[in-house]
Amino acid sequence: MAGNYWFAYVIANNFLATKKLQLGPIIIFVIGLLNSMLFGSRGGAINMMIAFIACLGILYAKHSGHKLKFQLEAFPGFGWDGSSPFLQIHR
Repeated sequence: MAGNYWFAYVIANNFLATKKLQLGPIIIFVIGLLNSMLFGSRGGAINMMIAFIACLGILYAKHSGHKLKFQLEAFPGFGWDGSSPFLQIHR
């Protein structure tokens, strides 16, 4: 399953570099999607598709010459979201 995220990157990068889709990585990616949905769950497949779209967007911006700037202030609670119930501050 972790290999599918790598193949999502490979498909996006190869498509943006050559403007062609290669069949091998696509087949591996689709088999991984089907494998993640084998027992009826869709969460893994949705995560892989979101990762593919994110890779495509970031690589498109990189290949277009845009500067990618991330500000820490834009993501204020990402590091603390999972642990927030344990870190309650009482005044």
